[in-house]
Amino acid sequence: MERYRDLFAKLSSEGLLGSAEAIRLARERMGLPIAHAMHQRFELAHGALSEFMRAQQDRQRLIEAAGHPLSATLKDHAASLVGAGGIPPEILRQAEVQTRLLATFGGAADRINELIGASAPVHAQAASMLATFKEARIHEAAMQAAEMAARIHLPDFLEQHRLGAPALADHLTIAGLSRSADASRWNDTGYLSAFSGAAAMAQALGHHDRIGANLCGAMDSLSVEGFAGPSGLRDYQGVLNAAGLVLPRWPQFRPVSHRERAARQRRRLAQHQPSQHVRKAMPLVHQHESYLRQAIDEVMEAEYGENWVEERLPLCGPAGRRLFGKWQNRGGHALDHADYPDYLAIMAHPEHFDAIFAIAFEDIPVLTDLMEKARRLRAASHHPGHEFTAADLRDLRVTWNAIKRGLCLLEGSHEVVFEP
Repeated sequence: MERYRDLFAKLSSEGLLGSAEAIRLARERMGLPIAHAMHQRFELAHGALSEFMRAQQDRQRLIEAAGHPLSATLKDHAASLVGAGGIPPEILRQAEVQTRLLATFGGAADRINELIGASAPVHAQAASMLATFKEARIHEAAMQAAEMAARIHLPDFLEQHRLGAPALADHLTIAGLSRSADASRWNDTGYLSAFSGAAAMAQALGHHDRIGANLCGAMDSLSVEGFAGPSGLRDYQGVLNAAGLVLPRWPQFRPVSHRERAARQRRRLAQHQPSQHVRKAMPLVHQHESYLRQAIDEVMEAEYGENWVEERLPLCGPAGRRLFGKWQNRGGHALDHADYPDYLAIMAHPEHFDAIFAIAFEDIPVLTDLMEKARRLRAASHHPGHEFTAADLRDLRVTWNAIKRGLCLLEGSHEVVFEP
């Protein structure tokens, strides 16, 4: 009988009798099949011990009614009940079978150490069990604190978004598990008022898409004076995070190696690959514009001689004079520095058009329209700020085919051939 008296004393001192919540939490924490079976047996033992307690209370009332003295300690009283035969033998056998399991679940240090040394899975199970019972005790205290906080008045706007006692108890449990000092202040109305206000503010921010006068007023009324315990920004941040009012994080800085920067650059370049239409347009423009420069130079040289740049280019208006200045400063061929306004200035000059280009183009406005289209489509295909579509690619091909057909008419219809 000594074994049962010790068992009963251990369970009573550790507060496990009647702790169905602790059993439920432990069963939810342990998902392994073996742990599930152990918890089923543990629950069976809990039922047996509940019968034990009811039998004890009945026997106590009978003893008091009969005038028998009741032992001063729970251990002696349990022994008297066992000796009197007031406990059913079936309950005692069930309790005896569960002795080792209950010692483990109840947090007996020697058994926990033995399990830790046995294997890693059992170690994890035992640690989870201890954390579960600790969380259960903290949550019970947090529930009491939440019920106390429900009686504390908040500003009118925050009162509309006040959390219920169960939800607030969950937030208090998080705060108590992360900082044990907070749990010791749950009897402080100032702390509970500040914590409830922070939780209500978090709810208000989550339910309002726009900032209004009511929300700003609630922000002004929100006080953290009740959090006098935290010693720094990190502690304040932990308490407010537990309440649901997450604070912005300070940016963290770390060195970035050259290899990482190069890899990041490659990834960014891959995002800017030219589209299929741009890849087709760019070589087309390059090829046809190079041919246009060569054709202009050939026909102007044929008409005005090799010195046509010095003699005719300054006569082609502001664009021609600018091109002439570039050529003098940079050297090379004048048309190497030319662009579409320069091509148009040379070809649309009245004398040049009548003498050369009227053969290929009907009038100057037609030539101007073709050059303007070619310039605009070249800019769209080469500039990343423009979207170059399939329709643009079609227009580019049509425009250059028209220009190319006109330049073809400028090709000499005869050439001098010397017989060998």
